[in-house]
Amino acid sequence: MKPVAAFLYGLAAFAFSFTAAGQDAPFPGKTPFFCSMKTVSGIWAFNEDSKTGTQGVGEAIAFVGFLKLSADGKAAIQYRGYRTSNPETLRTPAVINGTWTVADSCLGEIDFDTVPGEDGGVHMDQKFVFIAVERATELFFARNDPVEKGRAKRLD
Repeated sequence: MKPVAAFLYGLAAFAFSFTAAGQDAPFPGKTPFFCSMKTVSGIWAFNEDSKTGTQGVGEAIAFVGFLKLSADGKAAIQYRGYRTSNPETLRTPAVINGTWTVADSCLGEIDFDTVPGEDGGVHMDQKFVFIAVERATELFFARNDPVEKGRAKRLD
């Protein structure tokens, strides 16, 4: 099993143990919190670390941008990326659309559409897994091949 896949399965099992009864429920004095499309929807600022190539081997790229998750299941991001080997190289900003879902356990998926890249390749055709934490004010997300991970903070 790939290390990132093993991590994601472990994260899901750990998260389920705490979120099956709602976030904060195991802690005294806390009211259970369940995620829904409505509670997780909103505008998010994110940062992400990635590697070009497969299996996390290749040139490092850093991304920053905005993520919009609509309660109707639509997702959109706009971002800029920088290659670490040449910080002067700015990747073309892109707006990429997709879809998303979230379970009441606060585990979810975002699936982005394919968009042509500036080099004739593709920017995205990727599925991310995420967990919403801190009563859906922060997201941790990851995907495998290429290895990408990041976090997002709610802006609205």
